[in-house]
Amino acid sequence: MSVFSNTVKLIVLVVNALCVVAMVACVYSSCLPPQYHPRWSLLGLLFPVFLCANILFVLFWLFFKWKYASLSLLGLLLCFGTARAYLPVNFRGEAPGCAIKIMTYNAGMFGFADGHTWEDNPVLEMILNSDADIVCLQEIGGFGAAVNRGELRQDKYPYTVMDNGLACLSKYPILSKRRIKYTSWGNSSFAYELCVGQDTVLLVNNHFESYKLSRADKALYKDVLTNPQNAEGNTDLKNLIGRMMRSNKTRGAQVDSVKTYLDANAPNYRHVIVCGDFNETPVSYSHNRLTENLNDAFASSGNGLGFTYRRNGMFFRLDHILVNDAVKVHDAHVDYSTDASDHYPMCASIELK
Repeated sequence: MSVFSNTVKLIVLVVNALCVVAMVACVYSSCLPPQYHPRWSLLGLLFPVFLCANILFVLFWLFFKWKYASLSLLGLLLCFGTARAYLPVNFRGEAPGCAIKIMTYNAGMFGFADGHTWEDNPVLEMILNSDADIVCLQEIGGFGAAVNRGELRQDKYPYTVMDNGLACLSKYPILSKRRIKYTSWGNSSFAYELCVGQDTVLLVNNHFESYKLSRADKALYKDVLTNPQNAEGNTDLKNLIGRMMRSNKTRGAQVDSVKTYLDANAPNYRHVIVCGDFNETPVSYSHNRLTENLNDAFASSGNGLGFTYRRNGMFFRLDHILVNDAVKVHDAHVDYSTDASDHYPMCASIELK
C-alpha cells in the first residue's frame, strides 16, 4: 500500500510540475512577437486553465502533503502580476466630481445584423444612458448615420469624429485626428487630441485584427471544449488553429505600429489614454506590449473577470482601457445592460492628475 501511495503521489507531483511549467509558459509567451512565434502566441488563451489547475493543486497538497503545495505556490508567485491582471480584486473608492467617464465599445454594427432598427436601438440607448463623457466606438461600419443622430451628436456629444469604422464621441473639443498607419483591410487605429480644461489629452482608439470566427468555428470550439476527445485528428480544428496564428501575426504587427507611435508621441502629453477592441485577453502580446508604459484600468480598479465577450461558450476580456501614470482610475467595470452587440462596453471613471 505504501509503494502504491508513493507512486500515486509521484505521478500527481509530476503532473503538478507540468502544470506549473505550462502556466509560466503561458505568461511568458506574451513577451514573444507573434510575427515570429505564432504557435506560442496561442498559449496565453490557456492561462486560466492552468491557473485554476495550480490553485486546485495547492488545495490538494494542503490536505495530503502540505510541503508539496510550495511547488504551485512558487508558480503562482511567479505569475502573480498576470493573475492579478486577469482576475483583479480591488476596493473601489467613490469617484470625485471632477472624474471623467470614458467608455470603449465595439458597437457590432449597432445590432442591425440582428434585426435592430433605428427606432429604439439598444446600442444607441445604452450610449445615451451611459452618461459617459468620452465614447470610443469600433465596428460602426457604414452606420455612421447612427452616430450622427441628433440625440447623440447635438444633445449629448457635440464633438464627433468618424473614420474607417471607428468613432469618437466627446463632450470635450476634439482638436485633431490622425490615423496610425499599418497594413489592414478592415482594422484601424486613430489618435485624437482632446481639449479637457487647460490640458490636451492624447486618446488612441484601436480595433485590432480579430480571429474572424464563423458560426461553424464557434460551434467547433464549443464542441472541443465539451468533448476534448474530438480534437484528435480533427482537420477543421487544425485549419482553425492555423487561421488563428495568422491573425495573431497580423495583430502583432498592428500593435507594434501603435507602440512605435506612442513611443514617439506620448512623451509630448501629460495625459495619455489608449483603448479599444484589442481582440486579445490580458495574457497576450498586445496587452503586454501596450502596458509596458501604461496601466490597465480594469486591473487597477476593476473586480472579477470582466468578460467583454461571452458568447458561444467563449468568455474573454477583449476590450481594454489603458492609461499613463498621470491618470488615476477610480472605477472600471463592464456594462452588461444590453447584448445587442457581440461585445460589452468597458467603462472607467478617471481623474487627470
